[in-house]
Amino acid sequence: MKLRVVIIMVVLSAVAVAQSPIKSAWWVFLVKGEGPRPAADKALEEMQSAHIGNFKRLFGEKKLIAAGPVQDPTQFKRGIVVLTVKDADEVTKCFGPDPYVQGKIMNLEVTAISVDYGRIETKSIDPNAIEEDRLVIFTGESRGDKMAWKFHLAHAKQDGKSAGLSFLASSKDGKNFQAVALFRGKDDEAIQSWIDNDPLVKSGIWKATKIPQWLAKGALPEIP
Repeated sequence: MKLRVVIIMVVLSAVAVAQSPIKSAWWVFLVKGEGPRPAADKALEEMQSAHIGNFKRLFGEKKLIAAGPVQDPTQFKRGIVVLTVKDADEVTKCFGPDPYVQGKIMNLEVTAISVDYGRIETKSIDPNAIEEDRLVIFTGESRGDKMAWKFHLAHAKQDGKSAGLSFLASSKDGKNFQAVALFRGKDDEAIQSWIDNDPLVKSGIWKATKIPQWLAKGALPEIP
């Protein structure tokens, strides 16, 4: 898993370019499928090469800003991909050449998101290193009332820096999740404290799940 993301980030970093802060994007969870994996090592290597090559293509076309594996205790979620294409059909087309997706070894869980805080860096990253970060997935039936939402955003802006919060985005439809947050590094105590004090979590409107996430070193910047 780690080796795979190292290779992905090396090839992506080679074509990284400056990018303006995004306001909306598509968050894709690569999730476990039922398709069979190749038994032969050579076939698996070829599949892996095509999988990585597709990420490289998408990054070169300025459609992809992040990709990396997660460590989901349920082993259902395998990784994330963040895309800046115009619609869900385009998201599906992005994975047309990916043999893992076409072979149903991994399926796509696609969510339109609005970026509420921070950013993912695509320029000043280390092409030869990865780091373990944290992904927090917020789930619930709604985002609460307007005041609760306002306090949630204020909590991110006022208290996020001390916990290493680099990126916070909300789902536009709330079907797969309500929000996702990426924290730089793995200061679990500080991150958990931030989660526990989030107004929407504290009130019981949301549940938060924190899992390890691997991204290129420098992909999650410190937000002023």
